[in-house]
Amino acid sequence: MAGYWEFPGGKMEPGETALEALSRELEEELGVTESVGEFWQTMTHTYAHGHVTLHVFFVDSFTGEPTPLENQELRWTTPTAARHLDFLPADKPLVRELEHSQEKSWRDLAAKENSARGQEI
Repeated sequence: MAGYWEFPGGKMEPGETALEALSRELEEELGVTESVGEFWQTMTHTYAHGHVTLHVFFVDSFTGEPTPLENQELRWTTPTAARHLDFLPADKPLVRELEHSQEKSWRDLAAKENSARGQEI
């Protein structure tokens, strides 16, 4: 859908696994090859024209320089900053969950550091 931000990805081809589709789409859209794709979750969304199912992966590393090969705008952003971008309706819950995960990670890290400091005293 034109005019919206979205995460890389697309339709699975017949016979493709979700991870194979991720690899193909990253190559087609951004010219990169994913090295590690860790499954996170599956989400569904209903549009007026039908349902979509999103298989969401974390990509920890890739080879190549991300290049917008389909005339799309490309931007690195944080989950907090992404909240202010106009994402596709199906992607908005992912943005919120990524922001929540980031906040939890920071809280967990701070708690771990505070605990380590307490043990040193």
